[in-house]
Amino acid sequence: MREVHGFNMSVRTIESGDVAVLEFAGRLTLGAPAYLFSEALHELLASHRSVILDLKSVTAIDCAGVGALCGCIATARTAGKKLRYTTPSPRVQEMLGLTNVSGLLEACESVEQALIDCAA
Repeated sequence: MREVHGFNMSVRTIESGDVAVLEFAGRLTLGAPAYLFSEALHELLASHRSVILDLKSVTAIDCAGVGALCGCIATARTAGKKLRYTTPSPRVQEMLGLTNVSGLLEACESVEQALIDCAA
């Protein structure tokens, strides 16, 4: 498990075999938060077959956060990795829908359901 705190956000990773869960808490916005999110996600994609994004504690996302997420989606697809997301707040889900990012990622109802999907 790895944790990073600061800039009114935190990133926590939980690894189990070939699957990792990335929990991001706070505002996924321009600057350090989007950069740290992208770095952590790219690191997990390089070393795991599947990555699950737990977005329940993301309070806001802007164009930089969406851009960081899109870059990671491209990396995952190119490498043939599974990338899922779970439990975004209504505000974050709305932004993912407006930018059509929700159409690029498979959503799961919970981290537990995503773990089952990734194991299949």
